[in-house]
Amino acid sequence: MAGGGVWTSPPAEHRGGHLSDQRNTYNSAVGRLDDGLVAMIARTPEKSSPEEAELRRIELGG
Repeated sequence: MAGGGVWTSPPAEHRGGHLSDQRNTYNSAVGRLDDGLVAMIARTPEKSSPEEAELRRIELGG
């Protein structure tokens, strides 16, 4: 529709615009989530002692 290759009615164009807005919002949220996840992984040590691992497991409620 957005490419202009087909005829669409005004309601369809309105709906297409709404879906485009939703897609942009979703993609932005996923990008922020990804940034947060990358930051969390960067703060996580590659290795830990068994005691530290157990404490982290308990903190996370596992």
